[in-house]
Amino acid sequence: MFLLAKIRRFGMAAKVFDDITEHGIRPDEFIYTAAIRAFCELKDLSKAKELVSQMEMNGVRSSVVPYNVLIYGLCKCFRVMEALEIKNSLKERGLEGDELTFRTIAYGLCKVEDFNKAAEITKEMLKLGFAPSEVSCSSLIDGLRKNGKVEEAFDLVDQLGKVGVIPNLFAYNALIDSLCKSGRFDEAESLFAKMRVKGLAPNEERNDARRTPAV
Repeated sequence: MFLLAKIRRFGMAAKVFDDITEHGIRPDEFIYTAAIRAFCELKDLSKAKELVSQMEMNGVRSSVVPYNVLIYGLCKCFRVMEALEIKNSLKERGLEGDELTFRTIAYGLCKVEDFNKAAEITKEMLKLGFAPSEVSCSSLIDGLRKNGKVEEAFDLVDQLGKVGVIPNLFAYNALIDSLCKSGRFDEAESLFAKMRVKGLAPNEERNDARRTPAV
């Protein structure tokens, strides 16, 4: 079953799970996790959620892994609020979300453009010592500034820097673009200088924008 999931034969993996349970074999955490992943990939999220409930009802002791698989499946299908509910209920289950839990939720929130909530989750991650992914950081910073929340985007960059997380070139270019469009050229110059210190090669188009006053 694990091999079938690994080679992405999810339909067959789901059938094997059904056969296992029909023959009275009690699945453990690893089998449940493989089955949950299979049904998530088949976009049968109702069945995936049912398996999590079944796993709990059968008293199977598990780690956060099967929950992370379900959270990822839900986020992939844009059902991020459901994923967030599961993340928030982990403590009731005697579990703690790990770095992957938070990364997946943050990325999912960015996908549905709920940047305020994504910023909250990212800040919570940082307090727990978890590092957000470069992709979700860039999406979040870009989303905040596009929604007119440039100061919040800068605040997030500062917080990321304190824990050694450096946003990528795309994120810095987006911020420089916003500063230039609002006529804040001195701040754009300062951010440009910080980019060079951090070893990020500036985008020539943004470099030109710094020198060109808005008309």
